Amino acid sequence: MLDAGLRQRALTAERTTVHVLAALCAQHATWLDETVRRAVRESTAALFPPAADREVAALARLGQAALAFLPDPRMYDSEESEIYASYSASPIMSVGGAPAIPHARVWALAHPWLGSHFANGWERFPPEEYAAEVLAHCDLQRTVLTVSDRKQLRALRHLPSVFALSLRLDLSDAELGAALRDTRLEGLFLRKTSRLAGLSFLSTVAGSLSVLDLGWCPALRDFAPLTGLGRLEILFLDAEGIRTADPAPLADLPALWRLGLRNLTADRLRDRGPPRCHPSDGDGPAAARPGRAPCLEVPQGTGGLRTRRVRRRPRRTAGAFPDQRSRPHRLPLGAAADPPGGRAHHPGTVRAGPRPRWGSRGAAPALPRVTHLRLDASARRVLDLTPLHSWPGLRVQVNGLTRGRLIGAEELGDRLNASPG
Repeated sequence: MLDAGLRQRALTAERTTVHVLAALCAQHATWLDETVRRAVRESTAALFPPAADREVAALARLGQAALAFLPDPRMYDSEESEIYASYSASPIMSVGGAPAIPHARVWALAHPWLGSHFANGWERFPPEEYAAEVLAHCDLQRTVLTVSDRKQLRALRHLPSVFALSLRLDLSDAELGAALRDTRLEGLFLRKTSRLAGLSFLSTVAGSLSVLDLGWCPALRDFAPLTGLGRLEILFLDAEGIRTADPAPLADLPALWRLGLRNLTADRLRDRGPPRCHPSDGDGPAAARPGRAPCLEVPQGTGGLRTRRVRRRPRRTAGAFPDQRSRPHRLPLGAAADPPGGRAHHPGTVRAGPRPRWGSRGAAPALPRVTHLRLDASARRVLDLTPLHSWPGLRVQVNGLTRGRLIGAEELGDRLNASPG
């Protein structure tokens, strides 16, 4: 087997796979000649550090035995070697468990910037020990830390700084307040929070929170506590059960520039037009910030309604949160600002049947400063855009339909861009 592996090119998944198989045979051999055993050790050591995901996956089959072959993390001391450092640390994450924690700690101390890498594997380790011994030494800036059980929730007390949390637990208002006490948090994404009915917990993070996703909290009705979030810039809500007056407090948020309403279909825009994010009379926060041109995005079905400025990105949060389709690595803010594990796309449809009416009492007067509208549509439908003709200067992006399936496309001219993907 060793000879067969050597017939494969060095540093390839093929050689790695064969030599890992030889090492596994050596592990389970009742008796093995010392010369052969030494050759197996040498061939296994030559597989480290891995340089590709396929090699990492093959080495993970060695289990805890792989930890003995990890390179010295200090060998990666230049910016150019960062990618190789992440591959070298990957077997630690693949093996997991308590025996791997000392190795993870050594790498975290040597390369704190691997924080997002180590955060992604938290569920593979004992939560308390891993948080105290590894994550506490990591740079978790620009990282969304996922908490999926109560042991991880309790372990947060070991972390001196948490940039953003994705809480995948059905927690009450009081439980959230206790968990976030004394925490400086910039991003909070709540999942599986069907019983959350109050927002008093936000007082614990009011001084730092800039991104808040409540889009999966259907029981919320009282949004008054949001007014204490003076630094909140990006907000997502579940609009399905929201009454017209419920989002009124949002108008008092001085920094809010992007609003997303999930479960808001196009045919509800007229009757439940989006709240005013910025006053339109020229005397409010929007008038004091020239250059802010909000954008309204309406993903249908499970999607929502969003506002954002398009001329300049926000100073603090642009580039801060990972794209929803990515693991928590250092990536720019994605289209939906969802944390890792979120949906990669909002797959709803534009409803056929009665045409949505976006007339004088619809979205246009509710958000007079909106200049861009995005619609995520279904390829199985057609969409009537004629009500948009009276919205002055509006530019429209339709995803999921070509121009041939859009009614009223000609009149919009170059203000319309449509793509089937």
